[in-house]
Amino acid sequence: MNKKIIAFMTAAAAMLSSVSAVQISADGSTQTETLISYGRSLIGSPDYNNYCQRFVRLCYESAGLYASKGANSAIDAYNYWVVSDSRDNIPIGACLYFNTSEYGHVAVYTGNNQMVHGVKIVREEQISDYYWDRFIGWGYQGGSEPSGIIYENENDTVYPSVPYAYTNAENGGADISWYSDGDNTSHYDLSIYNTDTGENVFSEAFSADTYSAYVNLSEGNYCSVVKAVNDDYSDSISYSNYCNFTVEAVQEQIAGDVNHNGTVDIADLAMIGQYISYNIEFDEDTFYIADVNYDGEVNILDFMTLKQYLVKL
Repeated sequence: MNKKIIAFMTAAAAMLSSVSAVQISADGSTQTETLISYGRSLIGSPDYNNYCQRFVRLCYESAGLYASKGANSAIDAYNYWVVSDSRDNIPIGACLYFNTSEYGHVAVYTGNNQMVHGVKIVREEQISDYYWDRFIGWGYQGGSEPSGIIYENENDTVYPSVPYAYTNAENGGADISWYSDGDNTSHYDLSIYNTDTGENVFSEAFSADTYSAYVNLSEGNYCSVVKAVNDDYSDSISYSNYCNFTVEAVQEQIAGDVNHNGTVDIADLAMIGQYISYNIEFDEDTFYIADVNYDGEVNILDFMTLKQYLVKL
């Protein structure tokens, strides 16, 4: 018995990275790279617990960026130097301000939803819902934008999807497609993971003018990850765009197979006759199968159509 696959998917478009025009220091680093590198060099230090603003100030000063006035707390820094309260397009190297207490909290954004900050010890970590729920804005320490600021969503944005997936007695598969809104991509990396097992079941690179791929798949839950790669940009600041979907096998429905036994025979004809005579009722799926002429009704026309079909067998 052949089967078909119905794919249920939710797409989640995420933004890719880009590099703006930059100024390079004598050692080859931008101010953004320098201040982030300095912050990371302090990871593990306990010296900045309750001194998050001091930590951020030292990061910026390591890149030669000095404030014209001091800020005694993160809230003071926020009031002096906030640029935007939007979470969209936060530049790497910016200061993130959070309303966690009357003094607030501040961190340096390092990209890919991560920040480096002083809390108990200096650490770099994913920004949790706890912090995003208390996010009040971003800006630059001292009001000075560092050179080499990276806006993560200025590069090509890729929108992946799963148009359809299916299987039969011989094999199974899914079509993964995507499109990009720009022309900065050199190639696309496509990976598919089985989210039930964590296994990477597919990984391949495609040219920049390719926007789809057919992949053999069995039943299960999957995540297709499409990454746009620009060879001119640092891969470490790229975002991976993903699409979660479930591949679920369902029995193929045969028009006229009212009793769902995989064949159309006299028993199905009898059931349609009983339905017309008001002796039995059909559920929605059975009604759809019994409507062999697809006119939205189950009546004598369907009975006669099925009868003629059986006579010809």
